[in-house]
Amino acid sequence: PARISFESSFPLGLWESRVGLESDLEMTIFPRPVPPKLFEDPNLLALLESNEAESTVTDWDGDLHGLREFQAGDRVKLIHWPTSARSHQWVVRQFDRQLPGRVTLVFHAIRPDQKPQSAEVFEGALELLCGMLHQLHERNIPVDLIASFNQWKSMPADSPEHLDAALRTLATAKRKAERNPHALHEVLAGTKAGDRVIILSDVPLKEWRDELPDLPCMTLCLSPAEMYVHPPRMRAKSPASNALI
Repeated sequence: PARISFESSFPLGLWESRVGLESDLEMTIFPRPVPPKLFEDPNLLALLESNEAESTVTDWDGDLHGLREFQAGDRVKLIHWPTSARSHQWVVRQFDRQLPGRVTLVFHAIRPDQKPQSAEVFEGALELLCGMLHQLHERNIPVDLIASFNQWKSMPADSPEHLDAALRTLATAKRKAERNPHALHEVLAGTKAGDRVIILSDVPLKEWRDELPDLPCMTLCLSPAEMYVHPPRMRAKSPASNALI
């Protein structure tokens, strides 16, 4: 319940009046958005930007667009040798960029050792998650939020309406401590090469990064104080696929 009191000496201080009100007041408190430091790294940002120029850390396999002069950072294997020999300068093949898909932003509180975690660390992780949602939205990067405190449901956070719903979910979030990474593995099971995945947790990275399965895409792993780039690893083929036919 909220109590409000109004006092007045109008008119001209001839008398005083007081009115008191008491009512229920609902208030939603959102986490303070903390900008993530990964957006300060141009190479990591290039993995997220849907309209970023070609990057040396990104692989292109789109349709051939044409030829252009060699630029710093171009891969040697893109050099078009016959044209380079005729023009006496390095010329590379240029491909249309295949725009990457949506960013999958995953939050979890998995801690295999089940050590207690302070509420302050959880709040700090929510502030970082809030800041990431804001900045991804400002950069027009499509994103789906999947969080353990939301029963691992996928929530789009693209439009202002979707972003508002996602932030309200953060405002009411309760930490769901888990020990088994099975649910996280199920979320990541459908990842493909070229996907963009960010995993955030309030648990220190050393406690859970080795629990990640082999993924075909590069994955950014974050805690409020650390960042780790999980490299892509191709899943091993089954023995049957290697057999001679």
